[in-house]
Amino acid sequence: MMHYTVIVVEDDVDFRKYLVNLLTKNGFNVIGEASTGMEAKTLAQRLEPQIIFFDISLPDVNGMSIAKQLHIQLPSIGIVFITGYTEFASLAFDIEAIDYLVKPFTEERFYLCLKKVSKFLREGYFKQPSLYLGVKNQRGIDLIEQNKIMFVTFEGKVTKIYFFDGKVKMLTTTEALKAVEKKLNPSIFIRTHRSFIVNIKYISRIETSGQTHIIYFKYGTEIAYLSKNYLLNLYERLQVK
Repeated sequence: MMHYTVIVVEDDVDFRKYLVNLLTKNGFNVIGEASTGMEAKTLAQRLEPQIIFFDISLPDVNGMSIAKQLHIQLPSIGIVFITGYTEFASLAFDIEAIDYLVKPFTEERFYLCLKKVSKFLREGYFKQPSLYLGVKNQRGIDLIEQNKIMFVTFEGKVTKIYFFDGKVKMLTTTEALKAVEKKLNPSIFIRTHRSFIVNIKYISRIETSGQTHIIYFKYGTEIAYLSKNYLLNLYERLQVK
């Protein structure tokens, strides 16, 4: 097994040590430990582990609420919940949790959890996203570095990709916006509107305009729209309260 990186969030010190030991002897690299939700959030944002084992009952905050925030901010992180209660299970799977361990659990049940984690990793959830986006057009395929893409929008019957390469440029494709979205790196791109996907690294300003919001970029005069349905997700990613 590869040494996947893990953070363990558990306020019971003895149980946390037990869990860290189980993970370590099974080839996982425990890079951080936390006993509160706020500690967990800070550690996850700084270390960006591949997996978080997350206790729900924490002394300062419900672990589920912090996990939801992290799932939005860092969507590539996999989460395994640990709790003494069964009633949160449906909520856990709402945020695509890998597994839900109810304490006390046996080592056999824990190994089943590790199998789920391994399957999750093996199926590509943590594969390095492609550095390039392949864009089909009448000429063939153009390759664009994903880091250079500012935003993608569907307009008329085509998808337009705006990118910065010394100046703002644009390519078009007949591929659907949803098809392009599946190829984009989720750690830097976010949907802001039914017709817009934005690279958060290029956002310079967001302004209210009637019932919607306008996103301005660091380069060029192009704008994107932010609808109220996507507002909270974007603000979570930007860590704006």
